[in-house]
Amino acid sequence: MTMILYIIARFLSFLAHALPRKSLYLLAGICGDMLYLAWRTGRHNARENMLFALGPGASRRQIDRAAHETLRNFTRYYAEFLHGQEKLLGRTSCSGLENVDQALAGGQGVILVSMHMGSPELAGFPVIHSQHILNVVVDSQFGNDRVNRWIQRLRAKSGMTVIAANKGVLPNLMRTLRRNEALALLIDCPHLGNIDVKFCGTEAKVPGGTAALALRTGAKIVPMSSMRTKGNHFITCFDKPLDFKPSGNFSSDVKALTQRIMDSMEQKVRDYPDQWFMFQNMWVAG
Repeated sequence: MTMILYIIARFLSFLAHALPRKSLYLLAGICGDMLYLAWRTGRHNARENMLFALGPGASRRQIDRAAHETLRNFTRYYAEFLHGQEKLLGRTSCSGLENVDQALAGGQGVILVSMHMGSPELAGFPVIHSQHILNVVVDSQFGNDRVNRWIQRLRAKSGMTVIAANKGVLPNLMRTLRRNEALALLIDCPHLGNIDVKFCGTEAKVPGGTAALALRTGAKIVPMSSMRTKGNHFITCFDKPLDFKPSGNFSSDVKALTQRIMDSMEQKVRDYPDQWFMFQNMWVAG
């Protein structure tokens, strides 16, 4: 099975480089349709996510359509990743990069926080091109070491410093911030969730590690995103650093700051629900 997964991944990479862009997007859309039909768990969780993201006024048809488009955008994202996302920079507009500079001016690093939306890697390219060091924490997504190593090599080739998420990673992350570098983290990881927050009108479970890291190091948190627009162009945005004053109670501060982060993420999910690639159950009631 290991070799089969690796061969499939390399074949998809070959197609991504060989096909014209228009054909690549067409094929990615077809793969998204097939994935929507075949992946029962992912389809169910995507529908549940869209139920909350679209709000109580959404019809079943709207929820199903958004969930379906989420899978199509997900396969478009991976097609672009295999093709080389740096080739999309000419199709990307960027705003708020000065907020990253402002955060780094404090000398304690910056945490760029995002969700599994749009194109998280593409959001990091402006930071790299500004001559900042960008560290990216990645989880093993494919359950296969050989495929994971290959995927991480693709990320590293773009100039990112890839840090594998494991039990001993915390000291490494703290060192990157103390060197006044940028650290990119995804917060919608329910399998690591230990904090209950209000999100899209209900309770969700997310990891509190981002908030804890910021509180321990003094690093600023800058929400970031890179969202797909018409014609497969992108808008990359860096928001202002979150303004948060600790109370002195570490546990309470972690929960409160995590809630602030999720508040900053909620509008992006509301505006671009079909670009939120979350296919796990993250809802407390679920």
